[in-house]
Amino acid sequence: MTIFKKSLLVILAVIAIGITSITFLMTNGSSASANSCTSKNSVSHAVTIRDGRTSPEITDGKLCDSLTITNLDAVTRAISFGPHEHHQAYDGVTEQYLNIHQSITITLSKVGNFHFHDHVHDDTNGYFNVSKS
Repeated sequence: MTIFKKSLLVILAVIAIGITSITFLMTNGSSASANSCTSKNSVSHAVTIRDGRTSPEITDGKLCDSLTITNLDAVTRAISFGPHEHHQAYDGVTEQYLNIHQSITITLSKVGNFHFHDHVHDDTNGYFNVSKS
């Protein structure tokens, strides 16, 4: 086997290992924080989008609670987390499309103050605050 073929095999093996590692981290790493929630007292919070407005606009929750955002408008919503144009994943979700009557549920897995919005209609937005207890 020539040096060129050996080098090519090594490069292909490194690429395959890299792709496998990235896939593992994307599928398992993002759910690790949600799986660490063991609170038996978790609460389910609900936000609805109707007429382009979120209700409630601000949700206060605790670590390990869940938050469900439901679209009641006939407009498809691209629910994104973080500021417009600089989305940040929350509970493994960066953006999720919701048609009418569809929803997304996330686990409140990070403490802090967070923002979500419709990426297409960014004046449709809301906030959620997560505390430790």
